[in-house]
Amino acid sequence: MRNAKHLGSHYAPEDFIDAQGRSLPELPWVITPAGTIRRDLLGATVFANAKALETLNKIMHPRLRKALDAKIKMHRKLSTKPLVLDMAVYPARPFRSMGDLVLWVRAPGGLRVQRLADSKRLTMEEASARVHLQWKDEEYKKVADVVLPNLGSDTDIQKGAQELWQRLLSQASGSR
Repeated sequence: MRNAKHLGSHYAPEDFIDAQGRSLPELPWVITPAGTIRRDLLGATVFANAKALETLNKIMHPRLRKALDAKIKMHRKLSTKPLVLDMAVYPARPFRSMGDLVLWVRAPGGLRVQRLADSKRLTMEEASARVHLQWKDEEYKKVADVVLPNLGSDTDIQKGAQELWQRLLSQASGSR
């Protein structure tokens, strides 16, 4: 749903970590002199080691939850438009029940591995290791209200998102 803003919603990205760079004394080895996070180095470290990922989550999840709570509060104060939170971490306990509806954009594991390898310039083995440490489909199934299959092209997923968005807006306005 990264295209949600053009659908008429506000988009509050989960990915706020770079802005946190200067305030992460726990992770000095991934902070550049400019205060940004070397995401490649951080990703290579935490996705190669489940314990490191758990430690990162313990550091970041409370900060992320606080930032999202503030963003949601401000949004509800200033707007009646829907707010889309793009959150791969949603199944994690601190984030459950933040939204009115949970949309799971689902692609099969092999396709996720290939797309991750392509987008991050990883080997298939590196991408597979990262996908293996992510939430399992069963976890998303437990919390998802709606599943949007992501099997085709960017155009296909955008079309599916547009159709779903219109259906949700119709339901919200009571004009099914």
